[in-house]
Amino acid sequence: MKEKEKSTIERCKEAKESRLKDCQILLELEELENTGDCPLILEKLRYDYGEINEYGLSCDFADFSKEEGPTDDQQSRFFRFQFSWGGPQEEIRIYSNGNIQFWFLDWGVGEHTDGTEFTDFIEHVTGQTVEEISQKVQEYINTGEEPKF
Repeated sequence: MKEKEKSTIERCKEAKESRLKDCQILLELEELENTGDCPLILEKLRYDYGEINEYGLSCDFADFSKEEGPTDDQQSRFFRFQFSWGGPQEEIRIYSNGNIQFWFLDWGVGEHTDGTEFTDFIEHVTGQTVEEISQKVQEYINTGEEPKF
């Protein structure tokens, strides 16, 4: 019997869990590196996972306000951390209201789920709190100029 294809939301949740696990490991590796404990284990894990600042593709501010059809600036402009691009694409989005979402996009279809579990990772990578990022998104909405980090 043929296995049932997974829905986009099921794939989104699986991708989120996989990325979340990687992010948690990378944060724990940073802590381990700071202690100086277990250098051989750390070396092996760094080989397997890389450096935290090399994980993902980009941090930027996205603007979909010029897309066709009605748009809502509160949802069409946001900060994003892209893990991957293309099909599928995975990213964390932070909106001006502080909402954090994990998005899974795959060739014209997409789903999202809560992304608050990524808060520590995003704050570590960007050096800013979610509240500070949200304020920058609001500035972006107000001025149309992409904020600087």
